[in-house]
Amino acid sequence: MNSVKRISILILIIFLVLPVSSVEAQDEKPAGPVYIVQPGDNLTVIASRFGLSANDLISANQIENANNLKIGDQLVIPGLEGVQGFLITQTVGFGDTLKQLSSKNNVSIDMLVKLNHLTTPSELYAGVNLVVPQASEETNPFQRGMVSNGMSLLEYSILGGTSPWIVRGQNNLQGNWDILPGETYYLPTVDDQPNALPVSPLDNVKVSPLPLVQGRTTVIEIEDLANATYGGNLTGHELIFSKAGENSVVSLQGIHAMQEPGIYPFQLSATMPDGTKVLAEKMVIVQDGFYNQDPRLIVDYSFIDPAVTIPENEWLTSLTSVFTPEKYWNGLWISPSPFSYHECINSKYGNRRAYNDGPFENFHTGLDFCGGEGTQIFAPAAGVVVFAGEKTVRGNATIIDHGRGIFTGYWHQSQIFVQPGERVEPGDVIGLVGATGRVTGAHLHFEIWAGGVQVQPLDWLENIYP
Repeated sequence: MNSVKRISILILIIFLVLPVSSVEAQDEKPAGPVYIVQPGDNLTVIASRFGLSANDLISANQIENANNLKIGDQLVIPGLEGVQGFLITQTVGFGDTLKQLSSKNNVSIDMLVKLNHLTTPSELYAGVNLVVPQASEETNPFQRGMVSNGMSLLEYSILGGTSPWIVRGQNNLQGNWDILPGETYYLPTVDDQPNALPVSPLDNVKVSPLPLVQGRTTVIEIEDLANATYGGNLTGHELIFSKAGENSVVSLQGIHAMQEPGIYPFQLSATMPDGTKVLAEKMVIVQDGFYNQDPRLIVDYSFIDPAVTIPENEWLTSLTSVFTPEKYWNGLWISPSPFSYHECINSKYGNRRAYNDGPFENFHTGLDFCGGEGTQIFAPAAGVVVFAGEKTVRGNATIIDHGRGIFTGYWHQSQIFVQPGERVEPGDVIGLVGATGRVTGAHLHFEIWAGGVQVQPLDWLENIYP
């Protein structure tokens, strides 16, 4: 009897234990680093980031409904041998380098390269998200500071409230001599002690839009707490900055509508009052603007003769490359035409063009508003007239300087009502629509230049620029 009782108890124990073990096995996640789901993520995006398929993630995490993925969820990432802890994403700032990001997150450059499938440092584009590991869900606190001219590692460490050995270890420095003026380094945050280290003038750079786009106006804003002098270069154009506020500077630079899509160097420089120079370079992506093709235009040869078009284009480029630091406009611009640009555009900006039997190697540099001869033309924003006269291709033309490297042009007018040097305000009637110059009918051609490049006018009628 006792033997039967013992067997029954044993069977009961097995019966009770096995189902529990089975459930635990189903809930147990495979070993590996854990990624924390960020805003904008989905399984496809996350999988692509790690060189996986969505099915790989579904299988590794036993996901039943992929549509239930939420911000903050934790996903095990398979196939990352040697990586432990949590994986998060950080947006790459303009001045960030692999070395700085390695120091900031206390992780090797090799690990950053592995996690992000980088083949060269130039793949570290501004504005992209970089996957970085950390020991816990909490972001590691840190402070950062720039080395001024003549500053030693010991002085730098004292101002940061730490020791030279910690600075060397955090930033993978080879020795006391390895610290360089103008460079930014990372240090652990010290409780109840303010950061007395100098701040790099390129610590806070905002670039919009990212990626860059053919034909768009790029806005580069820098928080200027150091009263530095700024410069730079983007797609071969010199960047000129002007004050945009008490503690900020801005540069507005157009990306040519026919700029070849690809990867380009973007350089910034800052010179501090004490002479310290800070240089930064980041690769940026220029995307296709996806412009259409206009019907082939048939015009008199005299209007496409290089002996005429080249000098006129050079004159226009020279005139619109002048930089006036003062900003004349304020707020949103108005349309230069009484007709709605949503419904009454004959030809859009950026469309590829060919004349007579020539190739499609040109583009439409502005917007063609419909409206017959005699229709009023309005100044869209405050500015100063810099040209009012006749040109062969552009006919009766007016050009207005709005400051900060921004110009507007109005071609093919029947009459001009303004003169060079005259100040205009939004809504002022500056002329009448006509059919002068290289045209196939009466219309207003309206174009905008930013940093010496024609840009999409609609952006300026729909967005407020600093």
